[in-house]
Amino acid sequence: MQLHLASQFMHGSGPGETDLPTPHAAILAGDLNAFAPEDLTAPNECALRDAFLVLGGKDGTEESFTWGQQIPNWLREKFGCPRMDKVLFCGGLEVERLERIGAGEMVWIEYADVSDEETEDEKGEEVWITDHLGLCADFRITRLGGE
Repeated sequence: MQLHLASQFMHGSGPGETDLPTPHAAILAGDLNAFAPEDLTAPNECALRDAFLVLGGKDGTEESFTWGQQIPNWLREKFGCPRMDKVLFCGGLEVERLERIGAGEMVWIEYADVSDEETEDEKGEEVWITDHLGLCADFRITRLGGE
């Protein structure tokens, strides 16, 4: 439902009367929590192109996963590694590049109120900065229907 509504605005046909101009192009990117079976077909049903697929990517492959690599093993075993994050677009754009970013990025978190008797392990821990991999895309603006 949310993707369908967002795509209406992206195509310049939001619900109800609107004074918004029809955009030349639009991009929707980020964590779409895309893990349900219908999430595989929803972008196409909304007339949106998926940057990963346009560039030749295949769903269900290691290269597609954006969530699950940087979580505890028990969570990965329970939920797997889906492609929750996407870059969807429409209009006068061509995607030129898409890459996953942030893999393996960690930060040390120090616990508050640590006594002198605790070991280094008890003073804090190194954790991933996020449980998602980010996506970085390059687009070229085109004329509608061609270069």
